[in-house]
Amino acid sequence: MTVSNRLNLVEGDVLVECTDPSGQRNELRGVITVDSLPRTVELSAGQFIESGLFLFYASDGFTFDTVGSYELRVGYHPDTSESAVFTDSVELRITEPMDSETQALAEQTMVDDVARAIALCGLETDPAVVAGLSTLGERFPDRPEGALARFVLAELSDSDAVDLTDVFDRWGPTTTARWITALLSSEGGDEPTKRAYLDTLDRSERMIRGEPVDDRQT
Repeated sequence: MTVSNRLNLVEGDVLVECTDPSGQRNELRGVITVDSLPRTVELSAGQFIESGLFLFYASDGFTFDTVGSYELRVGYHPDTSESAVFTDSVELRITEPMDSETQALAEQTMVDDVARAIALCGLETDPAVVAGLSTLGERFPDRPEGALARFVLAELSDSDAVDLTDVFDRWGPTTTARWITALLSSEGGDEPTKRAYLDTLDRSERMIRGEPVDDRQT
């Protein structure tokens, strides 16, 4: 079967419906919209394509900014001529920070410019925003939010100048590839991957390139 491999919010082949605690339903889209050419991939029996999605901050701002229960449903256009296929709804519950450290993390992360810069991943160069990312990365190096801030800072500069090996080693190759695909578009098969050490990790490399993953590679 031939399907689209544009598994991200910015190119429109993936749709996310989010119902907030008040019952209002919104369709989540990427912070920017990219009108790129369709990209397809051939799937054989037992193969699938995989990607991460960044839902924390979308086109309308923060997605989960109210305490309570959210329902998410993901749709996918396998082909431009077909209607979207949707998953069942899943629930996500947001609670108040439980301790002072989590409260401090929220105060550093729930900042519009900082969250938008993470969603844009490398396109935001305002010095004040860069400073906010640096503070988040320095104060919370062992939390996903701090690691993401460091990742974005690496994209803003020469990626070789920022060592993220400790972050990637802690996440592992599959989680690393999911974050890369959530924040960056997939790469062509004739290009090097964003992180060279993933070249030898077959499933992760295929995820980043938008290529089929075989059941035997999971």
